[in-house]
Amino acid sequence: MLRSNKGLSLRALASNCDIDDSKISKIENGKFNIKLSTIVELAKGLGVEPRDLMDF
Repeated sequence: MLRSNKGLSLRALASNCDIDDSKISKIENGKFNIKLSTIVELAKGLGVEPRDLMDF
C-alpha cells in the first residue's frame, strides 16, 4: 500500500490532504466511491501524481 510504504499513518495522510481519516480508510478498503477531486487531494498528500493512484 502506497501510504504505508511512505510511512504515513491514516491520520498523517488525512492531515496532509485535508480528508477525514475514516474516509481514507473506506477508500483503501474499497468501501467508498472515490471522486477525481479526492484522488487529486490524496495524491498531493502522498506526494505523487494522481495517475500513480490509478495503477491497477
